[in-house]
Amino acid sequence: MFSLVIPTRNRGEILIQALTHLENLTYPRSKFEVIVVNDGSTDQTQEFLEKLQVGYRLRVFHREPSGTSVTRNFGIEQAQGSHILFIDDDVFPCVDLLEHHEEAHRGHLRRLVRGPVINIPKLPLPKEPPNLLVHYSQNYLCTSNASIRRPLLLEAGMFDENFVRWEDAELGVRLKKIGVSRHFVLGGYVHHLKPPISIERRMEYARNDGESAALLFQRYPSWRMRIRSGLHPLNYFRSGVLTAPPLRKVYQKYLKNQPEGKWAGLASSLLTEREYLRSGREQLKRKTPSEGESLE
Repeated sequence: MFSLVIPTRNRGEILIQALTHLENLTYPRSKFEVIVVNDGSTDQTQEFLEKLQVGYRLRVFHREPSGTSVTRNFGIEQAQGSHILFIDDDVFPCVDLLEHHEEAHRGHLRRLVRGPVINIPKLPLPKEPPNLLVHYSQNYLCTSNASIRRPLLLEAGMFDENFVRWEDAELGVRLKKIGVSRHFVLGGYVHHLKPPISIERRMEYARNDGESAALLFQRYPSWRMRIRSGLHPLNYFRSGVLTAPPLRKVYQKYLKNQPEGKWAGLASSLLTEREYLRSGREQLKRKTPSEGESLE
C-alpha cells in the first residue's frame, strides 16, 4: 500500500486542483491513501479541504506552522502504507504513476524510486505526451516524485528538522549511507506547476539555495559534494568573468527594460548563479555545522 504524503501551506486553490486530479489515478483505490498535512496555512486551505469530496482515502491534518521537514515527518508518522510516495501540493501525476512505482519496487527491499518531474508554467496540463528522455535526472531524492519503503525512512532518521532547505538532499546522503539504491523509472512522471517568478524572487531563491548547498557540503565534506554543489574555484572564476561589474549592469538594465526579451533567460541565469555562488561562498567561511546541529 502507498501513502502519498503532501505537505502544504497557503496554496489552497492549487492544492484542491492537485487533489482532484488524483481522482484520475488508475491504481486500485484500496491500495493507496493520500495524507495532506496543512502547515499552518492562513488562506482558505482548511475551508477548501473541509468541502472537498474525493473517491479515494484522504486523511487531512491541520497543524501549527513548523516547516516542511517537520510537516513531512509528521505525515510519515501518520502513514499506514508500507511505501511512502512524496509529491507536492502543485504536482499532477500521470494516471499510472503508482503502477510504475510499484513495479520498480517489486523484489527490492532497499530501493528509492524516482521519476521525471516536468515543470510547466501554467494549467491546463499539456495534451501532447512528454519526451521523457529529456527529463531524466540524476538527482537522488526529489520530493516531487519519489517513493521508498517507510521502514527505510525510519532507519535513516527521516528528514532532519534542523535542516531548513535542501532537506531532501541531506536525507538522500543518509539513505545512501545505509545502502539504499536509487532507481529511475521514466514512465512514472509528474507535471510540476512552476509559474514564472520575478528576478527578485529568483535571486532570493538563489541566495537560499547557495547557503543550503554550502551547509550540505560542510556537513558531508568531500570533493564529490563540492563538485555537485558547484561551489568550487572554477565556477567562482567563470562566474566572476561573466558577471564582472560592467556586464552585470548590462544584464540588469536589459532585464529591467526587456523582462521577456530574447536574452532575458540568459541574463537572469547568470545573475542568479552569481548570487548562488556568492551566498554559498559566504556560508563556507562560517562555522561548520555537525550532523544534528541546528542550522538556523
